Amino acid sequence: MLPLLVLLLFSMIHFGKMFNYWNTATHVTAEGARYAAVNSKPFPGDAATLQAQLLAQAPTTELRSGGSDAVLTPAQVCIDFPNGTATRG
Repeated sequence: MLPLLVLLLFSMIHFGKMFNYWNTATHVTAEGARYAAVNSKPFPGDAATLQAQLLAQAPTTELRSGGSDAVLTPAQVCIDFPNGTATRG
C-alpha cells in the first residue's frame, strides 16, 4: 500500500509543478504581448532586450535555464512584428 501512496504523492507534486509552469508561461506571454504591442519594455532604463527582460521574469532558474528532468530546454521568448516594423499599436 505504501508504494502506491508514494507514487500518488509524487504524481500530485509533479502535476502541481507542471500546472505552475504553465500558469507562469501564460502570464509572461500575456505581459510580453502587451509590451510588444506598445513597443515598450518592463524596465525601459535597462539595456536588455524585451525578450531578455521577459525571460528574466520567470520565477525559477529551471524555467530560465532548463536542463532538468521536468524542463529539458530553457524557455524561449520570440517576438515577431508584422512587415518587420515595430511601430506602436
